[in-house]
Amino acid sequence: MARTAIPVQTMPKHGGGIDDITFTAADATNDHEFANNGHMLLLMQNTSGGPLTADIIATDDIYGRAVDETITCGNGETCIYGPFIPGNWNQAGGLVNLDLTTDTNVSFAVVEFRL
Repeated sequence: MARTAIPVQTMPKHGGGIDDITFTAADATNDHEFANNGHMLLLMQNTSGGPLTADIIATDDIYGRAVDETITCGNGETCIYGPFIPGNWNQAGGLVNLDLTTDTNVSFAVVEFRL
């Protein structure tokens, strides 16, 4: 099955409120993907009652190594991860893959930032 896309949102020039960000409900059946140009931040919102984890799937680096990264977000928190170096994280089509073990009380957003 196709992965569920997390839409990329653009951060206003001088920042903005967390309430202005739209989150996508987790889909552990299909997992997720998001476009990445090296300026993306992944936000994970957890309302589950305990810590939750997800795996960001790596690609081979210049030495042929790929080490997935497990991210954890505590209950009641909104955690931020990234940016993601395209050469280490982008799969085909410039997409980062995000795998989940649960889709209960967790959601994601991707925000593009510019320096």
